[in-house]
Amino acid sequence: MTIWTPALEADKPAYQALADAVARDRASGALAAGARLPPHRTLAYALGLTVGTITRGYAEAARRGLVRGEVGRGTFVTDPAAPERAHLALQRRVADDGSVLNLTITRPALDMPLPAVKAGLAALAAGDLDGLLDYGPAEGKLEHRAAIADWLRRPEGGVQPERVIVASGAQNALALAAAGLFRPGDAIAVDPLTYPGFKTAASLFGLTLTAAAGDMDGMTPDALEAAAKAGARGVYLMPTIHNPTMATMPLARRHALAAVAEAHDLLILEDDVYGFLAETPPPRFADLAPERTALIGSISKFMGPALRVGWIAPPLARLAEVSGALRGLAWMASPLLADVVATAMASGEAQRLADRQRQEAAARMVIVRAHLGPWLPNDAPPAAMHVWLPLPEPWRADAFVAEAEARRIAVSGAGAFAVGRARAIHAIRFGLGAQTRARLEQGMATLAALLETPPRAGAAVV
Repeated sequence: MTIWTPALEADKPAYQALADAVARDRASGALAAGARLPPHRTLAYALGLTVGTITRGYAEAARRGLVRGEVGRGTFVTDPAAPERAHLALQRRVADDGSVLNLTITRPALDMPLPAVKAGLAALAAGDLDGLLDYGPAEGKLEHRAAIADWLRRPEGGVQPERVIVASGAQNALALAAAGLFRPGDAIAVDPLTYPGFKTAASLFGLTLTAAAGDMDGMTPDALEAAAKAGARGVYLMPTIHNPTMATMPLARRHALAAVAEAHDLLILEDDVYGFLAETPPPRFADLAPERTALIGSISKFMGPALRVGWIAPPLARLAEVSGALRGLAWMASPLLADVVATAMASGEAQRLADRQRQEAAARMVIVRAHLGPWLPNDAPPAAMHVWLPLPEPWRADAFVAEAEARRIAVSGAGAFAVGRARAIHAIRFGLGAQTRARLEQGMATLAALLETPPRAGAAVV
């Protein structure tokens, strides 16, 4: 049994302070995984609390996945890497009860799209639904594909409607790319830190991810060439407002990577879900190298994730492969939801929503800079829906995430984005859109105070 008598914070209910102390000491190593906590009555006597308060505190710690109770044996500290913690993280994502400031998700300020979505659904209900309730082309109705193609048009280029395939969100589009454009065992070059959703899609369809080193401008041409020579068949990039690093790749680097892709016949997967946040984004790979780029995007970040409408625009020569994957996985995306989105795009409402989300993202970045400015990357964009925060010495990412959780703030550590077993990067990522501005400001103040506090010393190893 561990002789553990924690110091409890006095500004909160004792049971919560006890659970927070478990989280804190578990993160620092003062409570090792598998350690048995003192019996309820023993700890109650040591802390001057009631047995009922200790029981409630242990129950709260168990709810957070910090400890587990075993009948007849006692209460034991769980392993931070154990499945219970993963389950807790998932539970937080779908059932935030307001007691935790959940910053693990990047999503729009959800009140903004509501009027437009309501109007679109009302118009849909009042219209002719016959053509929207039946099976249709796997790629989507032509008018929906045309609306998306118009949305994607830029002065420097765009995509033809016949290249657009309507998907059930960008994650579905990534799965279609993985299933249709590659074969199990193929290697794909990615940034050393990349979007976890693509890691998941690659794993599901048997693809191997190869980390290609980068610099301040993104993946380097030399690293991509080395990956290609080692057998990579494609490259996955998020060149505008990268997730998680927030970086935007300059035009010269885009040209250089496109040249490497052409020289080695690589397919480029371009994830552009955050492209709308940049006032004047550089030309896309889909504009620079349309014959070898599959452009992926969605409306989730400016109209709402529940609509589940996205797209993939592969090279025309590869269209049938993606269509075949769609038929095998889902047959088609929902024409009903696609019609709501296409109507908003055609009327200009989608653009107005994207502009408002960009303005809101910029306003929230002002809040972040006011509190966390000294620690932010110098090239952090004016508008972003998530923040990448390198941690100052001697903070480690796992310890900081746990300490933030002890203060009822959920953030993501760098490990969730890392590819392979590269050296650990001590940084966190947090989203800005899931909470009110007032709640976000409170959270930023708490994180700033935590950054200014050295981590607690861990237990000695003997």
